[in-house]
Formats: sequence, structure tokens, C-alpha cells
Amino acid sequence: MAFITDTFDRPRSSFLKNLWTGLIALRERSLNCEGRVDQIDALNAKSDQDLAKLGLTRDDIPRYVFRDHIYL
Repeated sequence: MAFITDTFDRPRSSFLKNLWTGLIALRERSLNCEGRVDQIDALNAKSDQDLAKLGLTRDDIPRYVFRDHIYL
């Protein structure tokens, strides 16, 4: 007697995962090329008093660095 199933294991999740990982890596590289990561690191290295002189808090750093891309 033969037994037949109609289930199929789709490797689609692996494809989507690889695609998403690739897109994230691409965006990461573009941010590094634009110098934004270096700018964030430089601002994070400053003291709270130095940031206050610039009118920033630590929470404002990403908004400040990405102010031309993110309108918040």
C-alpha cells in the first residue's frame, strides 16, 4: 500500500532571513561610509557637560546625527 502526503517544506524562510540580513548589512555599510557611526561615537565620548554646551542630551544624539534623514 502506498502512502502519499501533500506537504512541502519550504526553504523560503531561509531566503527571507538571508535577504533581511543582507539588507541590514548593506545599510550598516552605508552608514559607516557616511561617517554617521563615527559622529555618534564622537558624541557619545563627550561628557554630559560638553553635550549640554551643544544643547544635547544623550537621548538626542541619534536624532541629531540623523536629523537630515529622520524628521522627528
